[in-house]
Amino acid sequence: MVSVETSRRVHPADVFLRGFGIGEGFEWGLWLAITVYWIVELNLSITELVLLGVVLEGTVILSETPTGVVADVWSRRSSLIIAQVLIGSSFAWTFLTENIWMLLASHALLGFGWTFRSGADVAWITDELAGLGPKGKEGRGGEDGPFTDNDISQLLLRRNQIGMLLSLLIGPLTILIGWWQSVRVVGLILSVGYISLAGFMAMFMTEDHFTPGRERGAGFVATLREGVGVVRDRPKLRVLIVVAALLFAGAEIFGRIGYVHLLETAGFRDVDGSGESLVVLGVVFFLTALSGIALLAATERQLEKGEGVARIAGMLLVVGAVGGALVASTSVVVFIGLGFLLQDGVQEAMFPVMEGWANKEAPSEVRATVHSLVGQTTSLSQIGGAIILGGLAEATSVQVGLGAATALIGLAALVALRTR
Repeated sequence: MVSVETSRRVHPADVFLRGFGIGEGFEWGLWLAITVYWIVELNLSITELVLLGVVLEGTVILSETPTGVVADVWSRRSSLIIAQVLIGSSFAWTFLTENIWMLLASHALLGFGWTFRSGADVAWITDELAGLGPKGKEGRGGEDGPFTDNDISQLLLRRNQIGMLLSLLIGPLTILIGWWQSVRVVGLILSVGYISLAGFMAMFMTEDHFTPGRERGAGFVATLREGVGVVRDRPKLRVLIVVAALLFAGAEIFGRIGYVHLLETAGFRDVDGSGESLVVLGVVFFLTALSGIALLAATERQLEKGEGVARIAGMLLVVGAVGGALVASTSVVVFIGLGFLLQDGVQEAMFPVMEGWANKEAPSEVRATVHSLVGQTTSLSQIGGAIILGGLAEATSVQVGLGAATALIGLAALVALRTR
């Protein structure tokens, strides 16, 4: 454990933005390389791509709530360090194998690692900032008053902005190294970089303003029961679960087979064209990052104006539904790419909005547990969406499956906009 004097040299907000913001940037490069590796080099079928998603989300369902409770009962800091190592290791494992069963196993490890992070990062920074007292003493910008829910929401937005800004550098480097060497090599390099962030977290993360459940006499079962009660008794959390479930049931299919549609339309789904595919997807990812940065900036302005998170989420989802409709309804590469800019950009902006929404409603003692319960229900919807919409795409066409996914995102927008 690092001493308080040493770790306090870096403000918790800076640790959060640097550690998790940089991690977001690495993830952009990793998913760019993985997408090309799966679709082009390994030529995985729609069924295999969907199965990867089912295994990932199935693992999340089994471990999301237990690991969230562990973070509340024992240590959020330790949970986040473990997550960084496991997620990075799962990425490296993916690039070291071509066997579908080993790919499924690596995806299971990814899901397991992700659950150690899910909710624990937001719960950790919320308590650390709240414990520092008025912002004029140890906070940002010399302002008076305590940290508010909007301060946390804006911090979450800035984390994603840093990740996307970094992706503008990592993306082109991924393309260059992937073209010069191979997709595997660049994926392994990024995986090692991702794992190394665990060392930064171990060195600089504090846990001075959180009392673990075991010190309060609240064990695993009691903490879980309290978290479930919070979700059951707060209508806004129940609405969030419905919105997230609809969104991710549709978004899962876009993430799994949407790029198949793009590469097939562009004529680059050939194992000999992995370099060209990397460039095509790299351009889309690069422009999507720009789109996401713009949407995050617009979202931050709405938060500063005092706009409610539910209404912000609804407006973003309308944009996402428009993007999904463009991808699903056309065979023109430019329009498909434009649709992905809107669809993926909205998803990047929605993550911090939904985290802020849940964070506002969750008490400190069970904050990570509540985040995990929300995440677990969305994982169930992702499995359902993958199986049903993936089966529809296999039986009819990719575009039909994407059209059905777009309808779900539109329905999520309607539910969010009707929330007061």
